[in-house]
Amino acid sequence: MKRYAVLLLIVVALVALLGAAPPVAAADEGHAAVQQSAGVPAAAADSSSAAARDAVPTVLSLTAQQPAVTFGETVALQGVLSVQGAPLLPSLTVIISAQAAGEAGFTPIGTASVSGDGSFSFSHTPQHSTTYRADFAGDAGLGMAPANPVDCAVQVRSAVKLVAPATVWLREQATLSGTVAPARMAGTLVTLQYRSGPTWETFTTATLNDQSAFSVAWTPTAAATLKLRALAPADAANAAGSSAERPLLARDPNPHHVPASLPKCIVIDHSEFRVYYYEHGHIVRDFPCVLGKRSTPTPYGHFRVYQKVPHPGGPNGADYLKYDGIIGIHGTDAPQLLRDFPRAFSHGCARLYNSDILWLYPRIPVGTPVWCVR
Repeated sequence: MKRYAVLLLIVVALVALLGAAPPVAAADEGHAAVQQSAGVPAAAADSSSAAARDAVPTVLSLTAQQPAVTFGETVALQGVLSVQGAPLLPSLTVIISAQAAGEAGFTPIGTASVSGDGSFSFSHTPQHSTTYRADFAGDAGLGMAPANPVDCAVQVRSAVKLVAPATVWLREQATLSGTVAPARMAGTLVTLQYRSGPTWETFTTATLNDQSAFSVAWTPTAAATLKLRALAPADAANAAGSSAERPLLARDPNPHHVPASLPKCIVIDHSEFRVYYYEHGHIVRDFPCVLGKRSTPTPYGHFRVYQKVPHPGGPNGADYLKYDGIIGIHGTDAPQLLRDFPRAFSHGCARLYNSDILWLYPRIPVGTPVWCVR
């Protein structure tokens, strides 16, 4: 009897063990189901991977129309988005970012629409030297893969303005001034140069103030027709910049050696076809003039104004200063003759524009010396 009881217990234990196995399998199946629901379905994952593998490659290019601009000028960016096997593109967008000198990373500054041939353009006005970047994120709906971003760099030169007089006198101080933008640190040196043949020569420097402006006094030592410019050096943010060339005439104030003891003097220079008005040995103004033709030449020598004739009219123009018989300095009724050179058309007089004789006439008293020189 005891033997049968033991056998029965063994059978019950075996049945219990066999009955417990299916729940374990079910638990494993449930765990697998949880994993499947928590992730991407296997079929969908395979489909997504296949789509990524099958996406059409895209390629970007980006160039700047001007690799260097002056501060305040606009940069014109141009690029192309190429899509393999898609000559006519649908409406797509490229992201444009910028990284100015000294910045840690790129910052989006706008978007560019891609045209049907893949080209796009974008304009921007940078303050500092800048690297631009074009990005295309792809288009899953159209099966287009993202493109590798492309960069192009643009240098921004400092904008330098130079203010200079058109004429300066030898041995007399002139002021040269200007500004630099974007603003530079106070104490930055600006170089001032003049053109000497094909090269530029430095003749002085100026220091920027806290307004990024400069001013310097300069005394020319030789008579010459010059071209001047101002240069700002490069810094961490901007390339070196140059002002526009400024013409400057450095003149001898007394090329005819008129004594300073003469309060007033008129010099008629035959070689230049010009009339010079001096006060105390210094040119005050000078004017173009018509002189006598070969058959009726303007005389040479030293004379004095002996008569003033106001408003004579006709070929004598607005006013008339006589210094040698009927020979004198007067206006004209043929101003077009003053546009030629040489201007040997008169009967011996010096003809001026009427506006010039009107300026000169009231300043000349009877007795003023008149020098007619070669």
